[in-house]
Amino acid sequence: YPYRCPCRTRPFRQVPSLLGMSVAEARRRLAIVELLPTLTPSNLTEGTITAQDPLPGTLLHRNAHVRLVAK
Repeated sequence: YPYRCPCRTRPFRQVPSLLGMSVAEARRRLAIVELLPTLTPSNLTEGTITAQDPLPGTLLHRNAHVRLVAK
């Protein structure tokens, strides 16, 4: 039978710790767990993540938004 990735069958995703990461790395990490970033300021493409909401370890539904603050 074909292999099914467990992440596709679980309804919740755990928010990773993104503090101190570059904006690009934080976006990549969220994409891996199928969560979406909402960045403040919204036009920032470079910088370092200084805050996130919800906190790391929180369980969210797939494709939920994680608010990120960068400078």
